[in-house]
Amino acid sequence: SIMNIDLEYSNQTHATKRLDYFPFIGDQLDALWRDIDAGKFGETAKTGEWYLAMKAVKDKYPKG
Repeated sequence: SIMNIDLEYSNQTHATKRLDYFPFIGDQLDALWRDIDAGKFGETAKTGEWYLAMKAVKDKYPKG
């Protein structure tokens, strides 16, 4: 039932919930390559495609 699904989902850890939202690893690696190719290092890396995609998921499901 819906209630069981909701309870089951609420019992998942932040890490388990994140798995549903992180891009596929191949897409992550492609984004990381494009960021490196564009010269995004140091603080500039925080404006890159890969970082922003990972941050969005981590912000949605923070630790503890």
